[in-house]
Amino acid sequence: MLFDKIVRDRTKTDPALSLGETRCPRASLEAKADVRKLELKLLGSPEVRLDGRALTLRTKKALALLVYLAVERGPHPREELAELLWPKSGRSKGRMALRSALADLRRGLGETENPRGARLLVERDLLSFDTTFDTEIDLEIIHAAFEAARTSSATSRREPPQEGLRRELLVQLGEAADAYRDEFLQGFYLEDAPEFDYWSNLERERWRTEAGLVFDRLSQDLLEAGEVREAVYVAERWMDRDPLSEDANERLMQALHALGDTSGALIVYEQYRSTLKQNMLAEPGPEAEALAARIEAESRSAPSSRPSARSATRLTEPPFVGRSKEFGILVEEYHFARGEARRPSPFRARLASARHASRSSSLAGRSPRGQMSSGERPSRPREDCPTGPWSAP
Repeated sequence: MLFDKIVRDRTKTDPALSLGETRCPRASLEAKADVRKLELKLLGSPEVRLDGRALTLRTKKALALLVYLAVERGPHPREELAELLWPKSGRSKGRMALRSALADLRRGLGETENPRGARLLVERDLLSFDTTFDTEIDLEIIHAAFEAARTSSATSRREPPQEGLRRELLVQLGEAADAYRDEFLQGFYLEDAPEFDYWSNLERERWRTEAGLVFDRLSQDLLEAGEVREAVYVAERWMDRDPLSEDANERLMQALHALGDTSGALIVYEQYRSTLKQNMLAEPGPEAEALAARIEAESRSAPSSRPSARSATRLTEPPFVGRSKEFGILVEEYHFARGEARRPSPFRARLASARHASRSSSLAGRSPRGQMSSGERPSRPREDCPTGPWSAP
C-alpha cells in the first residue's frame, strides 16, 4: 500500500510519469532500480561511462546517435535519424545502418542482457533516449549554473543577495566551470554527415555562450569578494577555452591589474590583438582599448611593476607557432612603455557586427537551421580523436 501511495503522489507531481508510466507504475519503477549509472561528458572530447567504466562502441556513428538522442530530448523519427547520420546511403541502407547502430548501443549499454529499465525507447517508428534515471550529463551542470546566474543577476538588481546564497552560487558556478573541459564534442566530426556537424557547430556556440556567462559571473564575484588570485585563475581558464572572447580577455586584464601585475595585463591585451589579426577579424573593441589605456596610464604614474611568475610564463611562451620573433618585439615594446596612438582597423565594424549578432541570439535556445549566421565564430581546427569511446571510424 505504501508503494501505491508513493506512485500516486509521484503521478501528481511528475507529468512524465502520469503520461507514460502510470500504465504499469510498479513494473516501471522496479525496472528503473536496475538501471546502471550512465555518465555523458560532452564538453571536450566525448566520454561515456557506465558504472564508472569507459563505454566502447564499435563506430563513431553509434556514439553520434547516442549524443544526439541525449541532447535533443523527445522522440525522433527513424527516417530523420537515418538521413542525419547516413545521408548518402539511401533510405533502405540508411535504415539498416541505423538498426546496426542501435544494436551497438544496446550492447554497449547492457540492454541486450537486461532489457528492464532500457534507456533506448522505441515506439513504432520513433526513437528516444531516457535520461531521467541515474544519468549524469555535464551539459546539465552548465545549464543549471547558467540559469542560476541569470536569475541571481535579475534578483540582485532589486535587492542585494544574502551572503549564504551568494556563497552557494559561487560553489555552483565553480563546479560548472570545472565541468567545461572544452568545447562541445571537441575534435569529434563525421566527414560524411554534414548535417550532424552543422548541428554540432550550433551546439558549440550555444554551450560556449552559456559557459561564458558562468565564467563571467564567477570571476566577477571572486574579484568583488577580494579573491583576486582565484579570479585570475578562472579568467585564464575562460580565455584559454575561448580566446576570441573579448569579455574573457578584458576580465583577465582586470584580474591581473587588481593583482598588481600591470605588465601581464597589458601583454594579455597585445596577445588578444594578435589573435584577432591572425584570424582576420578586427582590433579589440573600444572597451578593451580603454581598459588597456587606463592600465598603461596607471602603470606610468606608479612604481614600475615587474611581471609576476604567472605572466612571466606567458612572456616566454610565444602564442603562435613560427611567430616568436614578432612576439619578442611585442614584449620589448611594453618594457619601454610606449604611448603612440593606434590607427583604427578597417575590420572594426565586422567584429562589432559579429559580437552583436552573437550576443543578441537567444542564450538558452538554439539558432534556426539554415545558413550559418554572421555571428558564428570560426570553429577550431579539426582534431583527430584516436582515443575516443569508439573503436572504429
